Amino acid sequence: MASEPPIRLVPLEDEHIARYLALSGDPVLVETMGWKPFEPDEKERFLRYIENITVPNMAGGYTIALSILATEDNTPIGYVSLKGVRDSGTGAEVGLAIMDKKYRGRGLGTEALRQATAYAFDELDLSLLELTVFPNNASAIHSYEAVGFVRTDILKESWERPDGTFADMWLMELYRPSPELRLPGM
Repeated sequence: MASEPPIRLVPLEDEHIARYLALSGDPVLVETMGWKPFEPDEKERFLRYIENITVPNMAGGYTIALSILATEDNTPIGYVSLKGVRDSGTGAEVGLAIMDKKYRGRGLGTEALRQATAYAFDELDLSLLELTVFPNNASAIHSYEAVGFVRTDILKESWERPDGTFADMWLMELYRPSPELRLPGM
């Protein structure tokens, strides 16, 4: 019998958001997510952030925002969002963060991305997922590549940081494998 995955994805709830707001000042998150920490009353700014589309061709559509829960204790540890989803559309942009530092470095973000990718391809019938990442975020890039994303372009000075400077972002893509090429579990 297969063991239970270490995380599961569930709809994002207000109590999860409150927890994420409190964790948002972590210096690693400020650097890797490029945000100004959120105050306890900034739920709407947080939601705008996780819905923000950074890939030009994914503009429009709607966002599916999910919480990542650690299976061992049902703790909300981060989020994954599928942005720019359109009915009968072909693609979406992925956003992801492990907000709680106690759960980083354990492969949970990679597992969350695997689950989100399966959902996007199998349930939403999308054929392309894209994401952006700062070039110096080596651990995230490693995780994305482990799931199958490839670096396709550098978006020059495409992200405005809280200090007003602009940063480059890698564009990474993953196409749905054709049925004859799918691996077990994908």
